[in-house]
Amino acid sequence: MPPLGIAPPAAVRMAGWFGDLAGMFMKREPTLNSAAAASSLLPHNFSSERACRELGYRYRSFETTVSDAFEWFVDHGYARPARGRTVVAR
Repeated sequence: MPPLGIAPPAAVRMAGWFGDLAGMFMKREPTLNSAAAASSLLPHNFSSERACRELGYRYRSFETTVSDAFEWFVDHGYARPARGRTVVAR
């Protein structure tokens, strides 16, 4: 579900403080507290540009990635091999 909108930072911090207060009364940590609010205000922009530039990272198809990941899981005992058929992601 896409975000409903953007909350002003002051409102996010205030909601975090109210979460802290509610947590003291409920005696359990709430979903939103001041730490979660502060974390949500940090920049969350990610890019693989540096990995491409410095490490030679290259994109590959989804199908190849899923197939290799499944093979790794089988090789390391986290999954059982497919019975007599090739596993293909769709």
